[in-house]
Amino acid sequence: MRSVLALIITLPLVLLGAQWQALNGPPAGRADDMCMGWDPLHYYWVIYAADQTHKLYKSTDEGELWDSLTYLDVTKNPICVICEPQNAQVVYIGKNGDVPVWKSVNGGETWEPKSYGITNTQPLCFAMDPNNPSVVLVGCGSDGAQPTIFKTTNGGQTLSSLSSPIPDGPVHDIAVFSGSQRLLVSVSDPYPGAYQGGLFLSTDGGQSWTRKLTWDSRSVEISPRDQNYVYATAHDYDQIFRSSDAGNTWTFLGNAPIVWIFDIAIDPSDPGVVFIGMDQEAISWSTNYGNNWLPRNQGIIADSIFTICINPQDKSKMWAGGPLAIYKSLRQGDWWNECTKGMRIEPGRALTAKFPNVIYSLTGGSVHRSFNFGKDWTTLYKAIWFAAYDIAVNPQFPANVFIAVEEGAQVNHIYKTENYGKDWWVCYSPPFNPTRIKLSIDPVKPDTIYAVFRYGGPEPLARSTNNGYSWELLSVASPEPSLYAVINDPIYSETLYVAGENGKVYCSTNAGISWVERSNGLSNSTVEVLGIDPINTAIIYAGTLNNGVYKTTNYGVQWLPKNIGLGSDPPEVLPEIWSLVIDPEEPTILYIGVRYPTTFEGRAYLSVDGAAKWFEISNNLEQMSPYDLIIDPMYADTTFANTDKGVYIYKPEFNKSLVSSSSEATFANNGRKLLHIYATNELWACYESGGVIYAVHSTDDGATWSRKMEIGEGYTPALAIRDVPDYPPYIVWWADGEIRDTIYFAGYISGNKWSDPFPLVVSRPDIDFGPPSFVIGDYNIGHLAYSDGSNSYYTSFSVYNPGN
Repeated sequence: MRSVLALIITLPLVLLGAQWQALNGPPAGRADDMCMGWDPLHYYWVIYAADQTHKLYKSTDEGELWDSLTYLDVTKNPICVICEPQNAQVVYIGKNGDVPVWKSVNGGETWEPKSYGITNTQPLCFAMDPNNPSVVLVGCGSDGAQPTIFKTTNGGQTLSSLSSPIPDGPVHDIAVFSGSQRLLVSVSDPYPGAYQGGLFLSTDGGQSWTRKLTWDSRSVEISPRDQNYVYATAHDYDQIFRSSDAGNTWTFLGNAPIVWIFDIAIDPSDPGVVFIGMDQEAISWSTNYGNNWLPRNQGIIADSIFTICINPQDKSKMWAGGPLAIYKSLRQGDWWNECTKGMRIEPGRALTAKFPNVIYSLTGGSVHRSFNFGKDWTTLYKAIWFAAYDIAVNPQFPANVFIAVEEGAQVNHIYKTENYGKDWWVCYSPPFNPTRIKLSIDPVKPDTIYAVFRYGGPEPLARSTNNGYSWELLSVASPEPSLYAVINDPIYSETLYVAGENGKVYCSTNAGISWVERSNGLSNSTVEVLGIDPINTAIIYAGTLNNGVYKTTNYGVQWLPKNIGLGSDPPEVLPEIWSLVIDPEEPTILYIGVRYPTTFEGRAYLSVDGAAKWFEISNNLEQMSPYDLIIDPMYADTTFANTDKGVYIYKPEFNKSLVSSSSEATFANNGRKLLHIYATNELWACYESGGVIYAVHSTDDGATWSRKMEIGEGYTPALAIRDVPDYPPYIVWWADGEIRDTIYFAGYISGNKWSDPFPLVVSRPDIDFGPPSFVIGDYNIGHLAYSDGSNSYYTSFSVYNPGN
């Protein structure tokens, strides 16, 4: 039973009232460079983050929310960023192009080019004189033998080149000693194998250079507290060194991790406390001047950190950014939390959930998790994937999740986690190089997982019965089909269906050991997705890539097309059905996500009568493709969609028990719709939707209603019951035939079961019946009145033995 707000039968107009709402996630937070400064106008700290794959971001609440600075195209694809420490309204960005340096004096609201005099179009880094923010240096990459270091002394009005430490050697980082002409720069080889890079020192403001450390250097940092202490990387970025005499001599810190080191950050109050951002190892720190190092990664999922930022007045607050996310720590790196809200939305491919615990979103190159219905997201895993195929969560243990991805050309894997996505490992790599994987977990026995493959060789189905630890290949048919979809029966655990090309659907009732083809009526349709009614599992829906939606009511013995209202573009081409989900609370309600093959537009449709009729519900989803749809049984009032613009939700504004897709169903003189059983709190209602007759039952005066009970096909039902307790209701309705019309009769049995439709009256050829009227009198005699358009008729019959 479900509660309702009012005792009404909703008209179809209301179906169009609800809109999809964006959850603004999952965000893809990337930072290649960050800086921090105080805003004297608004009295708060400002953080800027440069994402070279997207835009410049700004946060005024210490990373809790980010705003993309989108003034024209200026802030797209920034490589580096720097702001004045005492006036964050002044900020510079560097980006590849003919105008490589831009400046804003109002916190990023507007920008001006500041590239007069710079001849290198590939900026890599900035540095600012701590005592004079008008002095800014720009380090650049290899650009046709152009200078690689430029300097302005007037806030960017003009820039002049400094001598390059080595010809055409990319400059990755610059350190400026305040109050002097000393500079340190990190330089890499101009071409592989040159071994000319390293750390270089200038004591004359960049006119001449001395190499202090050999091989490639990526980062150099001066202690804000004591400029004698400097830390730098060298030897192909995988070694770190310390100087205690302002860069003259250096000590190798041999206990540091041997990986690429991207950035160095020093405690603003203690030169002995140092952090390094690295490849593979994320973050490590030292509290004794780099003599010993320990991981500082709690809460960080990313394996690479490009940049680290420390609040200059509160060393406990830190931020770290990389290719996966931005993280924030309030305890000097003791614990990190992802803070990417407001950043670029990651396009979603597959979605799964187990409420009230968790939602997982699989995107083009990462996995994301939310514990609060999409309000906040955590990025769990990042890889370079050719394609993301499917994700499935264990319905009993939501910490267990499987994802299916393609990591190279026909190199496919199934990954698994058992701790909500903290750790992942490959649990299965299918043979035969399939091009796609779809997953299904047995809802009754969730240790059993199935995977089907497209072009998967002689055995396109794999099964694991021990939670993914081992797998076996199973045959389905001969010749072996290319399988696109797999689904478990939600009640009978060993029953499952697979489907694929050429309209082939197969059913197994013994967990995939043997199969029976159930394809009659599918007409060579490529089946992309399957859905099973969770109450009546004889009802199955198939979404195809070339013929729309099909439905069976007898376990696949016969399929019928169900495309009324879907539309097509052009008229002869039905949309591709990419996703399908059935409301577990009211299984006559289902949603599909489609794409039109000619325009590539994605849309969403809703049916409230078991696919008899469809309504488009693409509000706010225009130009987006609903790749996957889910409804969790515990929270069935919300439908989730994973789209190419993130996760969206849809909350229908109609009563699920009483909604109809037909305006005629509630029009005048369409028979009795509501009955009250004498001396009880019981109500019965009946109506038509999409040419299907439904009845619903309430035992508490309409506060809650049963699921919809499907009785037969037709229109204008009339419901009747004797005014005596414990007597069941009976119903008549009109069915519009091609040649003859019929008035059918049925009686309630128990549960959701009604008797089979019985033809009471059949018209003469080419006669149209009108809506019937029906009551039950004494002795269980039914009284029926109806019209043929010119005459009215009356007949009586026994409801127990109606006869023709």
